Formats: sequence, C-alpha cells, structure tokens
Amino acid sequence: MLIHHSLLNYTWFGNGDRMRWLGFDLMVLLNDSYFMAFMLLISGLFVRDGLVRKGPAIYLRDRAWSPVVPYLLSVFVLMPIACYPTFLRHAVERCDAASAPS
Repeated sequence: MLIHHSLLNYTWFGNGDRMRWLGFDLMVLLNDSYFMAFMLLISGLFVRDGLVRKGPAIYLRDRAWSPVVPYLLSVFVLMPIACYPTFLRHAVERCDAASAPS
C-alpha cells in the first residue's frame, strides 16, 4: 500500500512529477488490478466469522468505529502538527508587515 501510493506521483495518470517511468505504471496497475481485489476477497472471508461471533449489531458498531479513531487522531493531532510551521511562518510575516513603518 505504501509503495502503491508513493509511486502514483510518478505514473502517467498521476499529476505529479514529470520524471515518469513505465515500470512504475506497471507496478501500480498490477497492484490495482490484482492485489486490491485480492485484499477485498480476503477481508470478505472473515465477515461471516465476525458476524457469528459478535452478532450483527456489535459487528457493525465495531466496523463503523474502526475508521473513526484514526480519522479523529489525524484531524486533532497530526493536522495541527503539520500545519503549525505554516501558521508560524504566516504569523511572523503578518507581524513584520504590521510593524513596518508606513
């Protein structure tokens, strides 16, 4: 998954770098066409056992909650950390512009 998303920028259907290589296209296409469908099949094989073990209501609650926790962590922890340097840079520029003699 990490390799797939790292290479997308260097493929013909990516909007990134102009330095592209056909090998990256082939790797991404193989991953999209085979491994993504294979992972979906594998995850589907475990649905029945989870439903039997937990029951439908608890299983659906757990499946709905599992993407929420990483999302909330990324919004409230990672995004402020990632945006803080930009905030500092623009705050300093605003302070410099406000204190400059007119």
